[in-house]
Amino acid sequence: MPLDCSPINTLTMSLTQTTPQPVKLAEPPKLTPSSRRGLRSVIAGGLTGGINICIVFPTEFIKTQLQLDSGKTILTAHHSLLNTNRGLSPLATILQARKVRTYEGSLDVVRKTVKERGVKGMYKGVTVLLSGTVPTYAVRFGTFDHLKGHFAGADGQLSPIGRLGCGLGAGVAEATLVVTWVETLKVRLISDQ
Repeated sequence: MPLDCSPINTLTMSLTQTTPQPVKLAEPPKLTPSSRRGLRSVIAGGLTGGINICIVFPTEFIKTQLQLDSGKTILTAHHSLLNTNRGLSPLATILQARKVRTYEGSLDVVRKTVKERGVKGMYKGVTVLLSGTVPTYAVRFGTFDHLKGHFAGADGQLSPIGRLGCGLGAGVAEATLVVTWVETLKVRLISDQ
């Protein structure tokens, strides 16, 4: 039978201690109140975002409608350049173009939307925003608590600079992971009606 010289078989380990000092085992990391709250922070953030959107969405809808209302071009035909009362026939007809907006203001958006689609019409596009805002708030709250667990002092409190850094990190995480695509979808959905 040939001798197997693979690294696993030729490796030997010594379990004897060669130094006079006792071996110190690493202590498991201590859980701070912030790190224990991780999942709760994510869930609380998601619920907060959902409730926020349900309350604030009609104003978002109104704002988006007014931003997208660039107006319709209306062409109006005017009489000829020549006076037809003197027996002359018209040579040309003048067209006048003017822009007419769909809405005259915020209350007009509410009035026309409720008249055409009912109160539910004020929530057109809310599902896309909810499906994006819930993860946005969850990422924000979860990231902040995660970073707080790393930068908080022994008492669990953050210094002003630490709070700024955690807030900045949470904002960058939410913008990068969620906000950009949600805003794009929201505007497209509201404008497609």
